[in-house]
Amino acid sequence: MADETTPGTSGDSNKKDSLDLEKILLPKKDPSKLSAQRVNAAEVLEAASAPLPKAPAPEPLPVKPALEIPAIETYKSDIEETVRGKNISLVEIAAAQARRGGSLGPAEEEVPQGTSRKRLLQIGVGGLLLLGAVVAIAAALSRGSALPPAQSPSAPYIYVDGTQTVPVPEGSTRSEIMTELEADRQNTNIALGLISRLYLVAPATTTNAGAVPLSTSDFFSLMAPNADPSLVRSLDPTFLLGVHSFDGNQAFLIFTTNSYDQAYAGMLSWEDTMQTDLSPLFDRTPPIHIPEEGNTAAEAIAAPQLLQSPFSDLVVDNEDARVIQDSSGDILLLWTFVDRQTLVITTNQYTLQEIISRLTEAPVVPIPGE
Repeated sequence: MADETTPGTSGDSNKKDSLDLEKILLPKKDPSKLSAQRVNAAEVLEAASAPLPKAPAPEPLPVKPALEIPAIETYKSDIEETVRGKNISLVEIAAAQARRGGSLGPAEEEVPQGTSRKRLLQIGVGGLLLLGAVVAIAAALSRGSALPPAQSPSAPYIYVDGTQTVPVPEGSTRSEIMTELEADRQNTNIALGLISRLYLVAPATTTNAGAVPLSTSDFFSLMAPNADPSLVRSLDPTFLLGVHSFDGNQAFLIFTTNSYDQAYAGMLSWEDTMQTDLSPLFDRTPPIHIPEEGNTAAEAIAAPQLLQSPFSDLVVDNEDARVIQDSSGDILLLWTFVDRQTLVITTNQYTLQEIISRLTEAPVVPIPGE
């Protein structure tokens, strides 16, 4: 029985197999082109399946040239060059460096050559600063350890404007000491109205640690041996011998006593030789002048003199005094008790006024170290 073929089926299948896709022309996608133009179907499929082209990479921004950093010379690079060029091992280099006392520690490996001068400068400046600090400290220590300058002992009874130390060596005679004192009086250089002290001391010996001031009894035994011993016993051991700048340099003495009656009687007894005993230290030559009536500085008392003495009674600066005057009425020597404890001997009323003024003022005590 003959095969029955469905009409149209075999024919359609053969017709489909006989179709050539490459020869089929399809219209282009671009409608703006002529519809009559056709493209190959294989090319269209290939173009559709092809990946999209990559976008062009953006142009790189211009880069500034980097600063050229000089190569750093290090011990490491020097060692590597030496090893390569001279065929020397690292062990040999380390041994040679150790023999020289050097080191190849990490702190020395990478030191720029340009910083060596800067480091040397810093070291030098630091050394100078250290040296300056050491010198300053040494100077401060030397000043602190230095002994302070010897301070002149404060004068008793009144404040003075200066002190001159007069050594009295053992065995000195009255003539030698008086000559020295008179020279010191004449050479005292102080402003008008000021007072300087003549400080009599016995030089240091093996029996004492330092200079010892002369006592009142030492002064009288050396300078005025004719004074009444009862007077010397009534006076305190401390005395003040000084120079007052007025009409030249005028000498004065200040003593104190706890026995006014005995001291007063002893002074009256000493009047006969007092001027001679104190000469030439207490000599005064007043300026030549025409005497004036009514001398305000000193007024004589008209009472008759009870004692045969070169001294006479006179009121000087409201103080009862015993004085020696010249023919012009100028005072050459005087003594008075400004109170019942204080005895003053001097050559003129103006020095007495200055002493009384200072006796009533508080003494100035020097501060140590100033």
